[in-house]
Amino acid sequence: MGSGNTRRLGDLPVSINVSLCVSGKWTDIDFTERMREIIPHDNYYTMTYTDCDHDSTFKMEEPEFTYHPVLDTEPYGDGESLERRYFFTVPDEDIKRGDFHNSLLDFKRKAVHWNKQILIHNHMMKNIPKCDIVIRTRFDTVVSDQIDWSSHIKQSYEEDIPIGFNTLNILRGKKRYYNQLNDMQDKAIFYINDALIIHPYQLWNCDLVDELYKDKKLKGAEEGWYQVLSEPNDLWHRSYVGGAYLNEFWETITDVDASLHNHSS
Repeated sequence: MGSGNTRRLGDLPVSINVSLCVSGKWTDIDFTERMREIIPHDNYYTMTYTDCDHDSTFKMEEPEFTYHPVLDTEPYGDGESLERRYFFTVPDEDIKRGDFHNSLLDFKRKAVHWNKQILIHNHMMKNIPKCDIVIRTRFDTVVSDQIDWSSHIKQSYEEDIPIGFNTLNILRGKKRYYNQLNDMQDKAIFYINDALIIHPYQLWNCDLVDELYKDKKLKGAEEGWYQVLSEPNDLWHRSYVGGAYLNEFWETITDVDASLHNHSS
């Protein structure tokens, strides 16, 4: 079992038991120590794939690619969901010619793996002891030390809702601030930002995730998190721009602390 209680006195009611769960394909880009210093938690667990050289709490075989989690699944009725399916059918030649943002090629390549983050979290949920709140994030996620994380943990617990954070709008070429939060409100109806997600333990249904994947219906990334956390529980959620970002996009963050990324420069 993982450990590493970094709860600060007075941050949260003692009755709320929080597990910080970090998962994904481990590389040497690892911000877990920063997370553990900033985010209050009682338990700490990590999970990666069996071929990764990391002493994780849990490991699993990397899931097989059996279908495309975007192009082979039905879109929701919002513009974001439909737009993704349009962008990912744009011919590579058109992107290389400069008709679209140059990061789209990379997004298309990575999109085939977008349901794996949900599958590995599902496997972790099968293994960790029951708690009140789960904070799911990635090894390469950088979290802000200017955000009141305790208040969002408390809100997730009291309102029984998932809350997602990310600082990304790369396809539109805009920079964003991660040390402040902007509520996406109805712009994220079918969309939970996923650099870091806070969710009540009891909202997670491992069998549902397994069934969706088996039936090739599990969506990817933000849509997939909505599909398994909000939709089956008939819940609203919150998605924020800000609070956390993925290491690979650090140069798009307006208020980034570049010293955190010297290894990337």
